[in-house]
Amino acid sequence: MTWYEAMEKYENHPKWKFPTRKELIAMYKSNKDSFESDFYWTSSENRKYNLAWFINSGSGYAAKGGKGYALRVRVIRAF
Repeated sequence: MTWYEAMEKYENHPKWKFPTRKELIAMYKSNKDSFESDFYWTSSENRKYNLAWFINSGSGYAAKGGKGYALRVRVIRAF
């Protein structure tokens, strides 16, 4: 889904949270095997340039990209 779709779906969800870049990287580092080798959006964004952070789970590399691209989304439990 796009970053916009993920934000709309999880921004105010009562049980699930769209993770920040730091949260998703920590989750990836602690459990790499649970990620498919692909790109995953985070909720972290660069509003000045209308970009958002994603991670490449194949390499663990984080970068910014256009929010309209369809990437995977991995949510965490809200508390």
